[in-house]
Amino acid sequence: MDLFFRNIPAKTKAEELRGFIVDGIRGWRPWAPAVELSRCDVIRITHEDTGLVEYHGLVTIRDQQMAELVIKKLNGRMLKEVPIEVREYTYRSPGDKRYTEELFGVDRPSDRRRKNLKIERRIDNREVKTDLRDWFHDKPK
Repeated sequence: MDLFFRNIPAKTKAEELRGFIVDGIRGWRPWAPAVELSRCDVIRITHEDTGLVEYHGLVTIRDQQMAELVIKKLNGRMLKEVPIEVREYTYRSPGDKRYTEELFGVDRPSDRRRKNLKIERRIDNREVKTDLRDWFHDKPK
């Protein structure tokens, strides 16, 4: 299962996010089951129109039950004094029509995703331009 860690602190490294997950599940119980992460990346999203910068984590955990436990235990927990939102990543494509019809009296545009976003993957504390679709194309099966 792919998990999305929303609004992680700016200076967070992938190793720190990995440690946050492992320690958060193990806690004070050394006998607790280990979390096996297939992938753990930190991404930086910059809105080119406003300059607003966000940092998020993308994590793959193959064991469905363990991934659900990670969501349950870590959602709302503090990482470097910042509360983190953890949820399952939602796959969407540009052609996804979702709720384009009138819903509860509100006319929604066909694509509400933010435009002009620059997405970078953090590797060894440097930013590398990427496309999120690339992240999922080479993910472990």
